[in-house]
Amino acid sequence: MWVVKLGNKEKILKILKQEDYTASELANKTDLTIDNVKTYLQRLKKEGLIRPITKKGREFLFTATEKRPVEDGKAVKNLKFLNDFFKENLDYLLKDRKIVDFVMSNEIKFNEIERLVKDV
Repeated sequence: MWVVKLGNKEKILKILKQEDYTASELANKTDLTIDNVKTYLQRLKKEGLIRPITKKGREFLFTATEKRPVEDGKAVKNLKFLNDFFKENLDYLLKDRKIVDFVMSNEIKFNEIERLVKDV
């Protein structure tokens, strides 16, 4: 039986297809040096396979650009819940300063969601 060994760049891409990470988190997860991880991230970014999505502390959080497999039933259920919840509670939510502050502090994520939805 043949075993195909992934290179470090491919390992990083495979990890980023499952979850978003910073360079230091990837270094810890892969036992590579931070400099090696940054080199692979630059190559993957140049190839259009990953992109930074937001800052996490002093580092960028990276994600894979290709679509990830989705658990359709769970995703649809969650999206329907959010849609109904926001429709039914918008006036109330806008009156709550904590909720408005939360939405504003996560503006980058909401913009990303909006961009993804428009791309579908």
